[in-house]
Amino acid sequence: VTRGVYRPDGLPATMRVGLSSGPLCSGVIGNQSPRFSIFGDTVNTASRMASNANPSGLHTRSFHLSQDTKLSVDPRYLQ
Repeated sequence: VTRGVYRPDGLPATMRVGLSSGPLCSGVIGNQSPRFSIFGDTVNTASRMASNANPSGLHTRSFHLSQDTKLSVDPRYLQ
């Protein structure tokens, strides 16, 4: 996804992704500058997983993923 994208210092950009599935709540927050946001333990878990993923990697927890989700992710990106 980040192939060909470079940071201002010339080094290649990397991305860390955490993927979790489960219940969440979403909505538009704010009056002056409304923004769409999502909340819940699922979101917090995915955020923590992304923080611990390898650069250019996708961190998943198999018990959080549906079978359809597991099948849709290329296995080389799973840790």
